[in-house]
Amino acid sequence: MSTAFMDPLPLWREPVWASVRRVLGRAITAALWTVLGGIPGVFTGVLPVAWLRPVALVFAVLALAHTVLAVANLARNRRVLLRLMGTGSIEWPQSIQERLVRARLDWVEGPVVRVTEELRVPGPASTYPRVRLEGGGRTISRLPLYGTSVEDFIAAVNEAAAGRGVRFERAEPGEEPPADAAAP
Repeated sequence: MSTAFMDPLPLWREPVWASVRRVLGRAITAALWTVLGGIPGVFTGVLPVAWLRPVALVFAVLALAHTVLAVANLARNRRVLLRLMGTGSIEWPQSIQERLVRARLDWVEGPVVRVTEELRVPGPASTYPRVRLEGGGRTISRLPLYGTSVEDFIAAVNEAAAGRGVRFERAEPGEEPPADAAAP
Protein backbone atom coordinates (compact mmCIF):
# COMPACT_ATOMS: atom_id res chain seq x y z
CA MET A 1 0.00 0.00 0.00
CA SER A 2 1.33 3.41 -0.92
CA THR A 3 1.84 5.95 1.83
CA ALA A 4 2.64 8.87 -0.47
CA PHE A 5 -0.78 10.42 0.15
CA MET A 6 -0.25 10.60 3.92
CA ASP A 7 0.38 13.89 5.70
CA PRO A 8 3.77 14.47 7.32
CA LEU A 9 3.95 12.76 10.72
CA PRO A 10 5.82 14.61 13.49
CA LEU A 11 8.37 12.27 15.07
CA TRP A 12 10.27 14.63 17.38
CA ARG A 13 9.34 18.08 18.69
CA GLU A 14 11.29 20.78 20.43
CA PRO A 15 10.15 21.23 24.06
CA VAL A 16 7.95 24.27 24.74
CA TRP A 17 10.48 25.66 27.23
CA ALA A 18 13.20 25.67 24.54
CA SER A 19 10.98 27.57 22.09
CA VAL A 20 9.97 30.12 24.73
CA ARG A 21 13.57 30.54 25.83
CA ARG A 22 14.74 31.17 22.26
CA VAL A 23 12.03 33.75 21.48
CA LEU A 24 12.47 35.55 24.82
CA GLY A 25 16.25 35.62 24.41
CA ARG A 26 15.94 37.20 20.99
CA ALA A 27 13.32 39.70 22.20
CA ILE A 28 15.51 40.72 25.15
CA THR A 29 18.46 41.19 22.79
CA ALA A 30 16.35 43.47 20.58
CA ALA A 31 15.18 45.43 23.63
CA LEU A 32 18.74 45.91 24.91
CA TRP A 33 19.95 47.19 21.54
CA THR A 34 16.95 49.54 21.45
CA VAL A 35 17.75 50.89 24.93
CA LEU A 36 21.36 51.44 23.88
CA GLY A 37 20.61 53.08 20.55
CA GLY A 38 17.29 54.75 21.27
CA ILE A 39 14.37 55.32 18.97
CA PRO A 40 14.61 58.44 16.79
CA GLY A 41 11.99 60.98 17.85
CA VAL A 42 11.05 59.05 21.00
CA PHE A 43 14.16 58.88 23.21
CA THR A 44 17.87 59.23 22.59
CA GLY A 45 19.21 56.01 24.08
CA VAL A 46 21.82 55.51 26.76
CA LEU A 47 24.96 55.36 24.61
CA PRO A 48 27.10 58.40 25.48
CA VAL A 49 28.66 58.53 22.00
CA ALA A 50 26.14 59.92 19.52
CA TRP A 51 27.63 58.30 16.41
CA LEU A 52 27.24 54.81 17.96
CA ARG A 53 23.49 55.22 18.39
CA PRO A 54 22.62 54.57 14.72
CA VAL A 55 24.81 51.45 14.78
CA ALA A 56 22.96 50.20 17.87
CA LEU A 57 19.65 51.01 16.17
CA VAL A 58 20.63 48.89 13.15
CA PHE A 59 21.47 46.00 15.50
CA ALA A 60 18.13 46.53 17.26
CA VAL A 61 16.24 46.27 13.96
CA LEU A 62 18.17 43.12 13.00
CA ALA A 63 17.50 41.57 16.42
CA LEU A 64 13.80 42.44 16.11
CA ALA A 65 13.70 40.80 12.66
CA HIS A 66 15.40 37.73 14.17
CA THR A 67 12.71 37.62 16.88
CA VAL A 68 9.90 37.91 14.33
CA LEU A 69 11.47 35.10 12.27
CA ALA A 70 11.68 32.90 15.38
CA VAL A 71 7.95 33.37 16.00
CA ALA A 72 7.15 32.80 12.31
CA ASN A 73 9.22 29.59 12.29
CA LEU A 74 7.38 28.34 15.38
CA ALA A 75 4.04 29.05 13.70
CA ARG A 76 5.18 27.40 10.46
CA ASN A 77 6.85 24.26 11.84
CA ARG A 78 4.90 23.89 15.11
CA ARG A 79 8.12 22.98 17.01
CA VAL A 80 8.66 19.88 14.81
CA LEU A 81 12.33 18.94 14.55
CA LEU A 82 11.90 15.62 12.76
CA ARG A 83 9.02 14.51 10.57
CA LEU A 84 8.19 11.43 8.53
CA MET A 85 6.97 12.42 5.09
CA GLY A 86 4.36 10.48 3.15
CA THR A 87 7.08 9.33 0.74
CA GLY A 88 8.93 7.57 3.57
CA SER A 89 11.75 10.07 3.95
CA ILE A 90 12.49 11.61 7.34
CA GLU A 91 13.42 15.28 7.27
CA TRP A 92 14.40 18.13 9.54
CA PRO A 93 12.05 20.95 8.42
CA GLN A 94 13.78 24.06 7.13
CA SER A 95 13.37 27.46 8.75
CA ILE A 96 12.35 30.51 6.74
CA GLN A 97 15.97 31.70 6.79
CA GLU A 98 17.22 28.38 5.41
CA ARG A 99 14.66 28.52 2.61
CA LEU A 100 15.67 32.10 1.75
CA VAL A 101 19.34 31.17 1.37
CA ARG A 102 18.39 27.88 -0.32
CA ALA A 103 20.20 25.70 2.20
CA ARG A 104 20.33 21.97 1.60
CA LEU A 105 17.42 20.05 3.12
CA ASP A 106 18.56 17.52 5.72
CA TRP A 107 16.80 14.16 5.30
CA VAL A 108 17.32 10.42 5.61
CA GLU A 109 15.42 7.42 4.29
CA GLY A 110 15.34 3.67 4.44
CA PRO A 111 13.75 0.92 6.44
CA VAL A 112 16.41 1.34 9.14
CA VAL A 113 17.69 4.69 10.40
CA ARG A 114 20.82 4.45 12.52
CA VAL A 115 21.11 6.80 15.52
CA THR A 116 24.60 7.71 16.76
CA GLU A 117 25.24 9.98 19.73
CA GLU A 118 27.56 12.84 18.78
CA LEU A 119 30.43 14.05 20.92
CA ARG A 120 29.73 16.84 23.39
CA VAL A 121 31.32 20.20 22.87
CA PRO A 122 32.79 21.58 26.12
CA GLY A 123 30.53 24.07 27.85
CA PRO A 124 26.95 24.21 29.05
CA ALA A 125 24.15 23.52 26.60
CA SER A 126 20.54 22.52 27.20
CA THR A 127 20.29 20.87 23.78
CA TYR A 128 22.51 17.90 24.64
CA PRO A 129 22.70 15.10 23.86
CA ARG A 130 22.77 15.54 20.10
CA VAL A 131 22.52 12.67 17.65
CA ARG A 132 23.36 11.87 14.04
CA LEU A 133 20.79 10.02 11.94
CA GLU A 134 21.99 7.94 8.98
CA GLY A 135 19.88 6.15 6.43
CA GLY A 136 19.79 5.66 2.68
CA GLY A 137 23.21 7.22 2.22
CA ARG A 138 22.03 10.51 3.74
CA THR A 139 22.72 12.10 7.13
CA ILE A 140 21.03 14.46 9.58
CA SER A 141 23.65 15.80 11.98
CA ARG A 142 23.36 17.45 15.40
CA LEU A 143 19.67 16.74 16.09
CA PRO A 144 19.09 18.05 19.65
CA LEU A 145 17.40 15.80 22.20
CA TYR A 146 17.11 18.42 25.00
CA GLY A 147 18.13 16.15 27.86
CA THR A 148 16.29 13.04 26.66
CA SER A 149 18.43 9.90 26.58
CA VAL A 150 19.20 8.36 23.20
CA GLU A 151 17.33 5.18 24.17
CA ASP A 152 14.21 7.16 25.13
CA PHE A 153 14.45 9.11 21.85
CA ILE A 154 14.66 5.89 19.83
CA ALA A 155 11.69 4.41 21.71
CA ALA A 156 9.62 7.58 21.18
CA VAL A 157 10.27 7.88 17.44
CA ASN A 158 9.79 4.14 16.87
CA GLU A 159 6.43 4.38 18.64
CA ALA A 160 5.44 7.44 16.58
CA ALA A 161 6.52 5.78 13.30
CA ALA A 162 4.94 2.39 14.05
CA GLY A 163 3.33 0.91 10.95
CA ARG A 164 4.99 3.37 8.54
CA GLY A 165 7.85 1.08 7.41
CA VAL A 166 10.75 2.75 9.18
CA ARG A 167 12.67 1.75 12.30
CA PHE A 168 15.30 3.62 14.32
CA GLU A 169 18.15 1.70 15.95
CA ARG A 170 21.16 2.63 18.02
CA ALA A 171 24.62 2.58 16.43
CA GLU A 172 28.01 3.16 18.01
CA PRO A 173 30.30 5.91 16.63
CA GLY A 174 32.47 4.59 13.80
CA GLU A 175 30.36 1.47 13.32
CA GLU A 176 29.72 0.58 9.68
CA PRO A 177 26.09 0.05 8.64
CA PRO A 178 25.07 -3.45 7.58
CA ALA A 179 24.84 -4.02 3.82
CA ASP A 180 21.07 -4.63 3.93
CA ALA A 181 20.41 -1.23 5.62
CA ALA A 182 21.06 0.72 2.40
CA ALA A 183 18.16 2.26 0.52
CA PRO A 184 16.93 0.43 -2.58
